[in-house]
Amino acid sequence: MRKSFYIFCSYGRPLAVVLSAVLVFSLLHTDALARAKKKLKEETPKRALKIRDYKWGGGGSGRPGILKEITIENTGKLAYGTIQIEAEFYTMDDRPQGSLRTTIREVLEPGVTKTFYNLSFGIMHSPLEKSTLRVASAKTFTTGPGSMPNPGELVKVVEWKWAGGLYGTVGILEAITLNNTSEKTLKNIELAVEYWAGNIKKGYTRVFIQDIISPKGTKTFHGVNVGFRHPEATKAVISVIGVDEAKVKKKEIVRKLVRRKKTKQKGVAVGEGERPAWEEPDLGEESPTARRKRLIIQKRTREQTGPAAPPSVARAPGEIAKGTMAQGRSLEPEDEGEEYIEVEEIEVIENPIPDQDIIVRSFVMGNTIPYTIGYLDRLTLENISTITYKRIAITIDFYSRSDNRPLASSRIVIPEVIPPNSKKTFKKVMVGFLSIKPEVVVIRVEGASVVR
Repeated sequence: MRKSFYIFCSYGRPLAVVLSAVLVFSLLHTDALARAKKKLKEETPKRALKIRDYKWGGGGSGRPGILKEITIENTGKLAYGTIQIEAEFYTMDDRPQGSLRTTIREVLEPGVTKTFYNLSFGIMHSPLEKSTLRVASAKTFTTGPGSMPNPGELVKVVEWKWAGGLYGTVGILEAITLNNTSEKTLKNIELAVEYWAGNIKKGYTRVFIQDIISPKGTKTFHGVNVGFRHPEATKAVISVIGVDEAKVKKKEIVRKLVRRKKTKQKGVAVGEGERPAWEEPDLGEESPTARRKRLIIQKRTREQTGPAAPPSVARAPGEIAKGTMAQGRSLEPEDEGEEYIEVEEIEVIENPIPDQDIIVRSFVMGNTIPYTIGYLDRLTLENISTITYKRIAITIDFYSRSDNRPLASSRIVIPEVIPPNSKKTFKKVMVGFLSIKPEVVVIRVEGASVVR
């Protein structure tokens, strides 16, 4: 019996520790597997949209890359639209040659396989030897099974007015008023500006307003640059061709008590019942006129020579002047301690949505010469949130003016900080190598980092 008890005491406790560790590990492992399976089950555009086949129609260095056809299957349960396809190019020995993107603006319903034709990737800057295609991104439409509301029905163009100038120059809208007819907050309004001469369509430009319109709300935008106006046009027609649903902005109001330091007045008394060194001695009864004259003299003296010394007072023989010298010792002020008070502060905390919080207000292109480094002469961004952002990621898309074909795309990061509720203008922003001459330029904010 004693031997069994000795064996239990010697080996039972370590064994219990080991078994407990094994049990905890198995529980953690099971929980991690459950989270991983749940994450795998979450539907994303990249998982749901499968490229089954594609065929090039033409391309090569200095030539437009045309995808003759591409077949995509939607294996998910949601409808997807605004599907971005990225093509990566390689040499025959698998050396990367860059990539280009194009956008399919149709909607692909769940469980449907569809073939799209004649997609333009813009001017290519490398030979067309080998390529791989992938779905870069897509937008989810939850308004119905496969249904996509017409942007022109969601947002109506109420009225607009040119700021001046003639056709053949850069067009500036002095004001354009848009009305959101839906029950949702909308953002990223994309406008099409068509130029006509009689019944003949002369040109086309697109405008991207990265702003928000509240449900059933009307908003007017000023100074909108729509690009070059066709010189042969006699009229212009503006319509809404694209819009996104804004994410819900959650704001939390936090009330908290904060301790603030309250510094007491400092000084040292000369003797019992006497005032601190900085306090003026009692002058007895003083008439209002005398007091006013004394204050004026003190103010003038303080402005010229600094703080005024206490006025001299007649004292009895042997009386010590308060606030001067006592027994050869200078009466310097000393700290009598500090006290704290509680102050209520109200703080508004909101979730960061960089592509919604930071708005492109205006920009001016600088160098646009092909086969050189292009840059933006000025770029004005506005942070409409209470969050400080940095490292702002911006996408710059170039389109053809005649047929709205995507020509090229560039992505840059501005490392500077933009404070909350402020506008900031950045100058000489490099956009990278230009393989084409930009005709229509669309700039949008893709993301940013939060400054903690």
